[in-house]
Amino acid sequence: MVGVSPTPSYTVQEATRQSTQAWRNDLTNLFHQAKDRFADVVWELQSDDNNDDDHDEVWGHKAIVYARAPPSFQQRFFQFRPPPIASPTPYSTSPS
Repeated sequence: MVGVSPTPSYTVQEATRQSTQAWRNDLTNLFHQAKDRFADVVWELQSDDNNDDDHDEVWGHKAIVYARAPPSFQQRFFQFRPPPIASPTPYSTSPS
């Protein structure tokens, strides 16, 4: 075929290395720009001198915290909603 550049062929190791690097870059960007990227959790870090005006905010994503934080952290800092009450019948009451 004329004008078509061949697709580069990678070894499995090279493809794995490149995809891992892309994944790390994406997570690093997510960490540094969490507030701008649909953050749904925020913590206030206060300085050691307890000055109320001097604090930093750490923004994050619940899904990542759920995946990485131990259950004790989740229980302490997240409020879980109880599961919805199940319908007494297997069929919906709303018309289709």
